[in-house]
Amino acid sequence: MTESSVRSERIARVRAALLAFYDAEKRDLPWRQRVTAYRTWVSEIMLQQTRVETVVPYFNAFMQTFPTAHALAEATSDQVLAAWSGLGYYRRARMLHEGAKVVVRDHGGEMPATRDALLGLPGIGRYTAGAIASIAFGEEAPLVDGNVVRVLARVFGIDRELSPQDDELWEIAQALVRGPRPGDLNQALMEMGATLCTKSSPGCERCPLSEQCSARPGDADPAFSLGIDAHRRPQRVCAALCGASALIAICRAFPGSSSRARGARRMRGAP
Repeated sequence: MTESSVRSERIARVRAALLAFYDAEKRDLPWRQRVTAYRTWVSEIMLQQTRVETVVPYFNAFMQTFPTAHALAEATSDQVLAAWSGLGYYRRARMLHEGAKVVVRDHGGEMPATRDALLGLPGIGRYTAGAIASIAFGEEAPLVDGNVVRVLARVFGIDRELSPQDDELWEIAQALVRGPRPGDLNQALMEMGATLCTKSSPGCERCPLSEQCSARPGDADPAFSLGIDAHRRPQRVCAALCGASALIAICRAFPGSSSRARGARRMRGAP
């Protein structure tokens, strides 16, 4: 069996497990109850750097006040900022407002239906474009954010410093999103990172990807990157994920590793 076919089989297994997880565990969120490109756009902008439980009431109120791109475009800046008040990062609201004006002016009030066209709107980068295109239009468009970085780094054993701009992660995300239900697949990745494959207390024993995961506890070589910021907090995060034995291994990959590894041995009672 070729390396390419092995990788394809693994991608298929991970994809199937993610979709099964999403079907069983997805949260009941208002932007998932009635999916439109506009509602997906607003939710994704609100969710940037803001917790889901904080966003939900703001999203519901915002949709009541500005139910369409036309309604948002016709509002004044003061009205938009008032509706956003309390969410913070007000540049998001301003860019959303500007984007709605472009949608009305250049697209007749209808959201562009492809990832590439969505990238032409103010404030929309490739993550948000991928989310809207896949969830609202069924395009096989990938996305990578902090939660997705963590999931992919652990599952595929990428043992270096990573960011949401990493090309290899985008290539993996593109491979995963190809096939049926691309929007659900992307939401499954985000959902897993937010609720199960968390930074410091991952639920490995409940994870449907445990058999595919390169960082699962008990692996022969568990010293893999644990996602965003892991390079700055290797001891605490790795110990939480893999236990003290993995702590020794991962510490060797960081500056000052000898003293960290000796400390890990002492934790285990080793010489």
